[in-house]
Amino acid sequence: MMKKTEKNKNSEKGIFTDIALLIEQSRQNVATTVNAKITILYWNIGGRINKEILTNRGLSMVSRLSRTYHTI
Repeated sequence: MMKKTEKNKNSEKGIFTDIALLIEQSRQNVATTVNAKITILYWNIGGRINKEILTNRGLSMVSRLSRTYHTI
């Protein structure tokens, strides 16, 4: 028969394991969400730059953007 203190230790271990799992799942969800948002951001930036290039104003603008945001 298991002693009461051993039962409590096993119960605590289970709680800590559950909490660690919840934290890890949340971290993965955050990483997935951030990656999706960054992908959408880059897609929109690319679309905006492409629009400028197609209007023949974009080549010099792309060069300026590159110089400006390279320092950030």
